[in-house]
Amino acid sequence: MKLFTLLIFCLTPLSSSFADEGNHCFNAIQNHIKEAIVHNKKMVTIYSELSEGKSKNLSRNLIIAERMSVLLLKNLERETKIYQEKGIPLLCEELADMKNIPIFQERLPQELRPVDFFDYDQKVINKKIKSLINDDQFDLAYEAVANDIRKLEEYPNQLCLTKHFLESIARTLLISSQHRAEAKKLGLPDPKNLIKRFITLQRRALPITRYLDQQAFPLQKDGLLIYCQDVPAIAWK
Repeated sequence: MKLFTLLIFCLTPLSSSFADEGNHCFNAIQNHIKEAIVHNKKMVTIYSELSEGKSKNLSRNLIIAERMSVLLLKNLERETKIYQEKGIPLLCEELADMKNIPIFQERLPQELRPVDFFDYDQKVINKKIKSLINDDQFDLAYEAVANDIRKLEEYPNQLCLTKHFLESIARTLLISSQHRAEAKKLGLPDPKNLIKRFITLQRRALPITRYLDQQAFPLQKDGLLIYCQDVPAIAWK
């Protein structure tokens, strides 16, 4: 699927303390994605057995996308080191710890399974994010994304990848002013453009997350929490 060239997967917020931000954060994005790949490889056989082979393509596509995202992010991550060396966890504090993924369930109870697919149109928020961050209106962009996340929260156990990426974007926007203030205090260049590029990579992935979520819905409707229990919780509020 050619759209996979746009996908930047599993870039989600991390809630942790940084005793040594510099060393801890170097190559944090690549390390995070590699951890996600290890997890999803482990889940391939499990989901395949539970779905009688129906989940194989979903698992395969996710892993392919994660591998490609490592290549797409290398240059961006390299430019963050001047901030991380000074103790600013730029594009590190924004990442999630894979240890925080939900406890595995083979099947969701019948009463909690989604019934109808919510036909979420990601195009609207995608354009809005692009316009607002181009105008440096990070606060308004955050509110717009937060509103869509709240909308998706009304439809649990579906659209999990899309919601995950929106939460990641919201987290990045939420802490952007803190990182910019820290950089200014230390006499470093404003990391605004790095933050924008990171958000842009994530919003460009939304058409693909939306596609994968739609493909996963029949299995989720049957109680298989593929994707939904494979991403860590995000502190985006």
